[in-house]
Amino acid sequence: MPHRTARRVLALLAIVALGSAACRGPGGEYESSRYAKVTGDPEDTIRSLARKVATVEGIYDPESARYDSTQDAWFVSAMLGPGSAHDGKGYILRLEGNSVGTARIFAQSGHGGVQLDAPKGIAFQGDTLWTTDIDVVRGFDLRTGAPVGTIDFRPFGAVLLNDLAVGPDGTIYVTDTGIEMTEIGVLHPGGDKIFAVAPGRKVSVLSAGDQLKRPNGVVWDPASKQWFVVGFEPFDSPLYTVSRGDTAPRVVAHGKGRFDGLQSLGDGRFLVTGWSDSALMVIGKDEKVRVVRDLTAPAAFGIDRGRHLVGIPEGTMGRVSFWELPKGYRGGDAERR
Repeated sequence: MPHRTARRVLALLAIVALGSAACRGPGGEYESSRYAKVTGDPEDTIRSLARKVATVEGIYDPESARYDSTQDAWFVSAMLGPGSAHDGKGYILRLEGNSVGTARIFAQSGHGGVQLDAPKGIAFQGDTLWTTDIDVVRGFDLRTGAPVGTIDFRPFGAVLLNDLAVGPDGTIYVTDTGIEMTEIGVLHPGGDKIFAVAPGRKVSVLSAGDQLKRPNGVVWDPASKQWFVVGFEPFDSPLYTVSRGDTAPRVVAHGKGRFDGLQSLGDGRFLVTGWSDSALMVIGKDEKVRVVRDLTAPAAFGIDRGRHLVGIPEGTMGRVSFWELPKGYRGGDAERR
């Protein structure tokens, strides 16, 4: 039963306060005692430049972690089965910002009118938390977790809605990676798309086709006033800009494969998680720097800009790790949410 599973999740969560000794000591595997600015290939970075401050264990398949500054809280989406299964087993956790191990169920499928199958990306719009859920986007009251609406992408042939972000004009961009996450592995039947949801919940297809390279993370960049997307292509993942009317994305950087999460630092640089790189990287302004190393399938992460923290889900490991960004990699005045 989902209710028993949720209680088990809470029982397994590590109670870890920010700033506690949740990582190896100075100069250890996970942190560097000096914050050196490194340029060139991320492999040049021997140790993580960021400092691990906490790890929350025991989360079943966490997919996205996002920080809400208005409540000083993290929200983590998670699923209990294959990412394409309409099984009614999804849930969202809330972790307190000053003590991330203090957790509670925010929304759980089968309780309080909630329906969640395999929630992934999370974005905030006013008092609403939006999350992608295979072929729909579901909305919840940001404070109570009560369902407030659903945006249906099935008429547009959605395959696997993955990440989403809200622009300054209220438009929501949603990526469809065009893959199926099954018990036998990840399949790619196609259907790569980027959707735009205008105010009033009017859905349109912004771009579609294999040239999108399995679009995954998406973000509005306040520095260039453009939308950026990363591709989950297995061997050559791009970071690119996209806008309506483009016949092809404008690629600005490449990675080894399977880019997942994407956030703007607000100064022309981006934080990107890559599965093939096993890392969180800073890309842009002629830099490509591995900031956090040795991550396992790092997914859609969030930023607590006040504390300079990133929260990175590692789905196959059942955990979210929290890292303090070093000076020089904290960016400018990007959106706080």
